[in-house]
This record gives sequence, structure tokens and C-alpha cells, in this order.
Amino acid sequence: FQAEDGIRDVERSRGLGDVYKRQDYFIPLYKFGEQQKYIIAGGFVIQELTVSFLKTWGENWRDEGDKRLLYYYNYFTQTSPDEREKLVFLSYVLPDEINIGYQKFRTLIIKSINGKKVKSIESVASVLSESNGRYIKITFEGSKQAVLDKKQLQQANKRIAARYNIYKMENL
Repeated sequence: FQAEDGIRDVERSRGLGDVYKRQDYFIPLYKFGEQQKYIIAGGFVIQELTVSFLKTWGENWRDEGDKRLLYYYNYFTQTSPDEREKLVFLSYVLPDEINIGYQKFRTLIIKSINGKKVKSIESVASVLSESNGRYIKITFEGSKQAVLDKKQLQQANKRIAARYNIYKMENL
């Protein structure tokens, strides 16, 4: 018996089908009792793809959602096509002077940051904090890239947090 977010654990079940082993899917179906993981850096809202996010397109999300994200959902929900642990993407950009020129970027899958492959949201946090260079270069699948000035990033994050009433710039 398979449930939406796991497989029934027969050993712990009371015969009601109510105990499930969590499945660590490449694209998790649902995150019950957990807040969505995200990082906001320079107004870039970065998160891991979940079915819950896809459903924000409404009742017809399978037809109206972003085709790139739906491709991964349709073919790689349970297993990653490569060494990635989760599908990490830029969901949208909160406008600010640091991200002028990137404000129309939406639902772009992140391939690498500063040349390091992105495997999970935690790897994004690691690369952002360990980056020693002046710039942070984000490479997306396809041909798009974004470059943020690391020297301006901390001040921009404070400004963005105040402007958009964000009390927590990351949730890992």
C-alpha cells in the first residue's frame, strides 16, 4: 500500500494503515508539519521544489504550472537524474537595487553557484557563506546567469527584510 508521502509501515501499524515510512523523494510530495525550506539572498527567493509549490498554480496545476518544473515532477519525483539530493530553484525575485535586471526571473532551476554544483538548499547556504570572492555567480539550467555583488549583499538583505517585513531570511 502506498500513501501520498510514503509507504505503510506494517510492523508499526495498528491495522489502520496509519503509520507510514517517510520517503525521501527528490521532489517531496508534501511536507506535513514542516515549514518550507528557503533562502532569501539579494531578493532571490531560493527553495526546494515540492508538490505543494506546484499546486500554487491552482486546480489545473499540471497544465498551468511551469513546464520545466513539471518536467522534473513528471519524470524524477522519486529519484534524482544526477547527483542532486533535491531540486533547488529560484522561485521569484523581491525587487531591490541589488537585483536590477533580474527582477523578472521566475522558477529557474539552479545549476551552480560560483562553479559549485547545487545539490540541496543546504549546499546553497554553504556556498553563499563560504564564498570569498567579490561576486556570487548563479548559473541556471539553460543559458541564464545572475551575478550579485557580495560586498553589497548584507546591506541589501537588511533593506529587503525591512521593506518586505521578512523576519527570517532563511529557513533550513
